[in-house]
Amino acid sequence: MEPDAVEIRVVGCLIEKQRTTPDVYPLSLNSLRLACNQSTNRDPVVDYDEQTVVEALRRLALRGWTRLASGAGSRSRKYRHLLNEALGVDDAELSVLAVLMLRGPQTPGELKQRGQRLHEFADLGAVHEVLDRLIERELVKRHPRQPGQKEDRYEQLLGEGSSEAGSSSGATDASGEAGASGNLDAAKATLLAELREHSLVIGEVTLSSGTTAQYYVDARRALLRPAGFKAAGELIAAAAAEVGATAVGGPATAAIPPSCAALAVPAGKDLVGFFVRGERKQHGLQRWVEGPVEPGARCLVVEDTVTSGGSTVAAIERIREQGLEVAGVVAVVDRMAGGAAAIEAAASAPYKALLTIDEIYPDRSDRGDAQA
Repeated sequence: MEPDAVEIRVVGCLIEKQRTTPDVYPLSLNSLRLACNQSTNRDPVVDYDEQTVVEALRRLALRGWTRLASGAGSRSRKYRHLLNEALGVDDAELSVLAVLMLRGPQTPGELKQRGQRLHEFADLGAVHEVLDRLIERELVKRHPRQPGQKEDRYEQLLGEGSSEAGSSSGATDASGEAGASGNLDAAKATLLAELREHSLVIGEVTLSSGTTAQYYVDARRALLRPAGFKAAGELIAAAAAEVGATAVGGPATAAIPPSCAALAVPAGKDLVGFFVRGERKQHGLQRWVEGPVEPGARCLVVEDTVTSGGSTVAAIERIREQGLEVAGVVAVVDRMAGGAAAIEAAASAPYKALLTIDEIYPDRSDRGDAQA
């Protein structure tokens, strides 16, 4: 019996995370379930429970495609794939198969763009060479271009999870794109509109540094409204999935609205939140970090607005002191005043801003200066 759709999703996720987040690979059962269920880079989006993933891992182990990678004394069971060994494929071939397993039939251009995170293809010709080798070994099938489509499409033949060629193939890809990056583009557009309408204050204000500016962005005035809250939540939950984070949080009180927003959207249902105190609590457990996070958890550090990055850097230090891992950092707004470089240096992890001051206020008089 050929592998079912769950097995294909599970082994595809193991390949992807081996390449994109090698520091947490092999994956724990919970991390693997989150990877299967993430809403970005997946078609279709699924909602597997733990037992479903466990059963798929059992069947995959019998096929020789996965194995348990943790020792007897390990705190949690971890899993790795063996697909390259089982099939005798090289790095480029494995990367193409992984994208096809996770996203269904694709064009060569889509494979190059979406597979670049897993393997660096020199050009489109390199992708075609890989596809030709996989077709020769009957691991991939080419579907000729259909009416309304511009290119041939390619499908993995390892197991279930791919649609047959035809009008449904194009529709599946289009809906998958709209359901992932399309929805995130819409969320970003909504957040931008909310920030411009509710958060951008034009007029002389005194900044926390003591200097004056002719405008100010108070992100919480947008984040604490329904539309801005939901849009930010979708973007932050997607960012958490990209880096394999299981918790979101940052310095109090700035990080609390965006962190809660990520927990409130469907893509964030498996996340937990936390916040970092400005001062250590003097009674009880006397923690810097409050929330249901355990040592070893991968955290996405969230900040509403980044200027110099000082409060974010301080929060990162406290998070690490508590035995937590910084998987990445996200700012709702970056004022482009040097904070990004300071945060990246402190975090040793990816940093991204959902929006910058140039996007929110493109006509500002000091554009290009460090005042904002």
